[in-house]
Amino acid sequence: MNRIHLVSLFCFLFATSCIDEIQLTVPGDGTDAIAIQGRIVYGEPSFVVVGVSNAFDFSTDSRNAVVVKSVEVMDDLGNSMEVPSVDIGVYEAALDESSPLQAVIGRSYRVRVLTLDNREFESDFDPLLPVAPIESIELGFVEKLVVDNIGGFDMEEKLAVFVNTVIDNSAEGGLLWEVENIFQITDTPTDARIPMKTCYITEAVGRNKVSILQPNELTDPRVDRLELFDTDINFKFGEGIYFIVNQFSLSQAAYDYWEQVQILTERTGSMFDDPVGEVTTNIRNVLSPEDRAYGFFSASSYDFQRIRVIEEFTGPVSPYCPPVVNNPPPFGCPFGICCNCLDVPRSTTEVPDFWED
Repeated sequence: MNRIHLVSLFCFLFATSCIDEIQLTVPGDGTDAIAIQGRIVYGEPSFVVVGVSNAFDFSTDSRNAVVVKSVEVMDDLGNSMEVPSVDIGVYEAALDESSPLQAVIGRSYRVRVLTLDNREFESDFDPLLPVAPIESIELGFVEKLVVDNIGGFDMEEKLAVFVNTVIDNSAEGGLLWEVENIFQITDTPTDARIPMKTCYITEAVGRNKVSILQPNELTDPRVDRLELFDTDINFKFGEGIYFIVNQFSLSQAAYDYWEQVQILTERTGSMFDDPVGEVTTNIRNVLSPEDRAYGFFSASSYDFQRIRVIEEFTGPVSPYCPPVVNNPPPFGCPFGICCNCLDVPRSTTEVPDFWED
């Protein structure tokens, strides 16, 4: 199955949309400020993905996708390729032996974006560093402090995903982990003439948490049970679910960027927080430096592992469909995913090649 899961990179492409609203100082009236977020990745497979959006503030509501004239990625040897559009504001391509550009460890890469109003944005070159393979991932239960339904606090048990990996303490830069899940669901259309179908839905998860590490700050050459994500046991576990952990290498500049994003995501909103500032970017307007850009373009190697969540671990979970409703509406659908699971983004009826029932 193709490993370019665009949804798994959604948080990377629109990282600042995955956190609470953050107001940053934007030059001028800010209405034409731009955010460019992307990476070129060496792995199985290698690929490049770039997202372009408005950035007049960093809230979910304002990060609208932007159509541009072209998105081009190039290496430090002068090789380049235009990245095709796969959706509004999203540009993506797999890289293989026939591609005019290859992802190669040791090379450096940059992105160039030409907008419809003839502004030209370009990133600095970012070096593609190797990444150690993931040793293993595992599941466990953790106690988390949550707000109860009367505004108080209580401890609640959550299912957590952990990673174990060997690291090189002398390595440059750092590591970034991203988690996604793929769950199975069988819909139950309200119209009996429409046959039921089973979908496999891929999602990015843990988008409000940035998991990074700088190996040269550790004395032990390994990481054990680093918690990446926690969740309640919900309907997604009813018919089968996998978690996938992606481990990316980061240059020092990319690590610094993600560290600043991490600080913003972990702000509590109290008077003791550090003042909000601008997140570092390696992207600029070539012809008008005062026209600020936001985001980061990086180069990474990656490794991944999957883990299937079995019923013996979670206990029985009832299927979500058909929904339990006393009086389904005569028109429309009480729960869209149960009427047509293909309506959900990143859904397919193609069974992943690794899937086990």
